Amino acid sequence: MIIGDKCAIAPQLMFCTTTHDIGKYSRAGKLIRKPIIVEDGCWIGTRATILPGVRIGKECIIAAG
Repeated sequence: MIIGDKCAIAPQLMFCTTTHDIGKYSRAGKLIRKPIIVEDGCWIGTRATILPGVRIGKECIIAAG
């Protein structure tokens, strides 16, 4: 995970950098890891969930929840 300069990150935020394929015989298949990138000057609101592989562009605002 990469977090740029001058970012504001509110409390209770969830960064999820892993997920899984849907398995053939069970719900959880192969584990997949993907980075999260938050570029400079972003603001991420309270209780936001950022999923694997997401890139948040420079100076973006991500709403709460």
